[in-house]
Amino acid sequence: MGLQNLVFRHAGTSWGAPCPEHTSRAFETLHRLVDPHKQEVVLDLGCGTGESTCALAAQFPLHLVLGIDRSEHRLRRAAQRSCPENARFVRCDAAHFCALACEAGWEISHLYFLYPNPYPKARHLRRRWHGHPIFPTLARIPAVLEMRSNWDVYAREFELGLIALGRDVRVLPVEHGTPISAFERKYMARGDSCIKVRSLPSRDHGVHASGGASVAR
Repeated sequence: MGLQNLVFRHAGTSWGAPCPEHTSRAFETLHRLVDPHKQEVVLDLGCGTGESTCALAAQFPLHLVLGIDRSEHRLRRAAQRSCPENARFVRCDAAHFCALACEAGWEISHLYFLYPNPYPKARHLRRRWHGHPIFPTLARIPAVLEMRSNWDVYAREFELGLIALGRDVRVLPVEHGTPISAFERKYMARGDSCIKVRSLPSRDHGVHASGGASVAR
């Protein structure tokens, strides 16, 4: 199945995968901190050891910035960082966490996908963010979406997936400067071209995504 057909198929169905218990618990704990009508949230999906989360928390001092990762080992290293007070780290399944946040009406202002696992084999398309059932729900959030990668194929597919869902998209090179993450530092040091796929919310995305991501608990 081609990418566009896969995206359309996911957009027309509800994702009914059971939510892991540890993700539900993590979300419920954080939901007590969030006023869904006042507190703007930045999600750093797949934050790894947390360098990017700390950088984003400094960039958005009035937001709650959540670094989300499934690795307990990486998050233990993240917890050792000296981060701004508005940063939190969460061990959970990122896709299910996003679905819960959408259902709860969180005011998500930015979604970052910084150097996600590319799953380079063609048969693993559904493991990439743009091939996942949650992708149409994320695209409906009236937020800034930004994905960075050093792999042109992944960036191009991410762009096409967003365009298929009606998002305005810009593809830009990542300027060499202060790297936002350890991956970005490594790629720049070895001379890789890093790509930024950035999408601003359009007028058609002025409401929260409440459909297409029903989560069985």
